[in-house]
Amino acid sequence: MKGRAPYCGARPFHSPGQLITTSCCATSAPPAQHSSPKGERSVRKLLTGLAGVAALAATFAGPNAASASETRFTEVAGVEGLYRVTGTSGDVIAQDAYDRCGAGTCFFQHYGGEGLLWVVPSCGRHHVPGYLDGKATSAWNRTPTPIVLYDGTYTGRLGTMPGWFKGDLHPAHDNKLSSVDAAC
Repeated sequence: MKGRAPYCGARPFHSPGQLITTSCCATSAPPAQHSSPKGERSVRKLLTGLAGVAALAATFAGPNAASASETRFTEVAGVEGLYRVTGTSGDVIAQDAYDRCGAGTCFFQHYGGEGLLWVVPSCGRHHVPGYLDGKATSAWNRTPTPIVLYDGTYTGRLGTMPGWFKGDLHPAHDNKLSSVDAAC
């Protein structure tokens, strides 16, 4: 048994090459190896059963709290900068949608930053995408640039949204926006 550490109950955890010292039973021999086929089968059955129970529990557990309030942003096919925002918690959805806006200007379908999200692509004149045309209710302008709002194709001027604006559109502008002019 030269080179082996003496056995004293449970062996301490160690990393390879680490010196193990024990003092509880320096003269004891290592435990005898028991090879009982019946005992091994019982342990195997127990472990197999526990693994099955764990898998079944994971299947029925469903979504956890973290995924239950998860916000999803799905690009609307064929429309640049338009996203469908979904989730289970209105407050979380709104905060995530506002955070997703980035450093530009965004318009939202519903109050408080919920529903569809459109990110104005750049400075200049832009038509609101068809899915959101006449349906914008809230916005966040994360720039110092005022944004001119139109009810129509650059006609029917609704007013100007100031730089750094965040919130619901004026009731007179609610569900009327069709185009914008970001005069950067």
